[in-house]
Amino acid sequence: MQKKTMNEFIKVTEGIYRLKVPFEAIYTSVFLITLSSGNLLVDCATTEKDVDEYIVPALKKTGQSLSDMGALILTHRHSDHAGGLERILTLAPNMKVITGEHTICNCICTYPMAGHTEDCIGED
Repeated sequence: MQKKTMNEFIKVTEGIYRLKVPFEAIYTSVFLITLSSGNLLVDCATTEKDVDEYIVPALKKTGQSLSDMGALILTHRHSDHAGGLERILTLAPNMKVITGEHTICNCICTYPMAGHTEDCIGED
């Protein structure tokens, strides 16, 4: 199976963009949510290398950087979704990391969603 990847965030719907990062025979996704009150990332791929080779350049193509993100939402702590966390925090040490139940920018709510892992969250 050929790996399906992109080197930029592609619009999914108004204000939501998806970056596909190589992972095994497929990919893992990182989402960029753009809001008038600030931008957010959802998940951060698998490795430090993913952050440097995919996330940072893809953000740059949008005219942004990690330090422009208001927060990083982690859907759960499996390495294919949260493996790049340490690198992101090295590059953007003030990045707020969202896990568990929160309201972000008065318009996005995250909720615990048991099942996949004990720390899964979903957004509304």
